[in-house]
Amino acid sequence: MSNRYRAMVVDKAAIAAALRDTKDVGEYKRLQVIHLRDALSLGTEAIAAATGFSADYVKHIHSTFRRDGLRGVLSKGKGGRYHEHQSIEEELAFIAPFIEEAKAGHVLEVSKIHRALEENLGKKLRVQNTYNLLHRHGWRKIAPRPQHPHGDPQAQEAFKKTGRRLSKKQSKKPKR
Repeated sequence: MSNRYRAMVVDKAAIAAALRDTKDVGEYKRLQVIHLRDALSLGTEAIAAATGFSADYVKHIHSTFRRDGLRGVLSKGKGGRYHEHQSIEEELAFIAPFIEEAKAGHVLEVSKIHRALEENLGKKLRVQNTYNLLHRHGWRKIAPRPQHPHGDPQAQEAFKKTGRRLSKKQSKKPKR
């Protein structure tokens, strides 16, 4: 027997309360799909036309409601951290010592944080995972560099004395 003919056990008071209490438009429309099926016995095509959903999505909502009840329809939707290594709280506990070190004025290297993270988790990770963790908690790369590591101060001084005059002469276009 297809899903179209399967009965749905609906608590009318719970649906009415959820419709009244919800603040999310998408959630409200999903609840309407259940309400229109139960109260008016509309088919999937009519419900799809009334709510703006596709007929397949209406069937999906009915299926989810049969399987998970009202909790399935009121879910937050898709997305999330499905492949997380640690929860947000565990991540905060992990980076707490590094935050204290940074507040003390020390320079932090991602390679050290990365090695500590791998040791903490007990498995190899890509370095991008560490950068993502730091980004999630508001860290950004601040690296002051007052001078170039390969810079030559004497050559810079010589350029300051002679370079400007030469560059001005060379930059002039010939008159026609």
